[in-house]
Amino acid sequence: MTGTDDMTRLGMTFDQVPERYHRLRPRYPTAMFDRIAGVAGLHRGSRVLELGSGTGIATQELLARNWKVDCVEPGVALVSIARQHLDDAPGLTIHEARFETWPLPEEPFDLVFAATSFHWIPAGIRFRKSHKALKPDGHLAVMHYRHVAGGDTELFDKLQECYIAHMPGADRTRRNKLPSPLKNTQAAAEMRKSGLFDIASISDELTIIEYSRDQYLELLSTFSGHIALDEEHRHALFACIARTIDEAGGRIRKAYRNELVIGKRR
Repeated sequence: MTGTDDMTRLGMTFDQVPERYHRLRPRYPTAMFDRIAGVAGLHRGSRVLELGSGTGIATQELLARNWKVDCVEPGVALVSIARQHLDDAPGLTIHEARFETWPLPEEPFDLVFAATSFHWIPAGIRFRKSHKALKPDGHLAVMHYRHVAGGDTELFDKLQECYIAHMPGADRTRRNKLPSPLKNTQAAAEMRKSGLFDIASISDELTIIEYSRDQYLELLSTFSGHIALDEEHRHALFACIARTIDEAGGRIRKAYRNELVIGKRR
């Protein structure tokens, strides 16, 4: 099992590639932010706390709805990119800090929000401190995207052979699966187990993005497991992936299932 220190180290790898991260990481469906607004009853001026805001990819959607947003992000380089893009936005405050040690303000929030970042916060802290940060009728929204079959599935099966050959510990049986009807998610199960939130909504949306070979390799270089590889294995893995995509015509379509869980504070 990955320990807390290992999780912290992996979580900070994104700070090594901030520009690439901002440019290539998939955007979240606008409809999901509309769903958050409806379920949580947010309005102009609602106070939102975003955890692990990175370069501000999801923050832009929050600000577009005229919410007052406090972002907490520990990555110095990620914060720098976010400030380049967002710092003149009205209602935005960016805190360069870890949520675990960041002192909560006296005024509570209407919404605590995390986009593909909540799992990086230690399990014993993320729900308890989010609960404490919220108003009595506040909501916690956890958004995440998962890699699923539905793009170029046969090509991804071939790419798995590259991982088996060049990524130590790669699971030989692992394959992206077609998304089944969403009845539960890990985030929802953990939210229920915390005893601090009632599940208000679970929803998902499938998106498919097409990449050139070079774009796809750049995307992979923003994922923590690839960044953490030693140089020899990473070079061999990326060379194998490049050859495989070239043999398939030089482009690849990748499917993502965006999942959203909204909980209401008890």
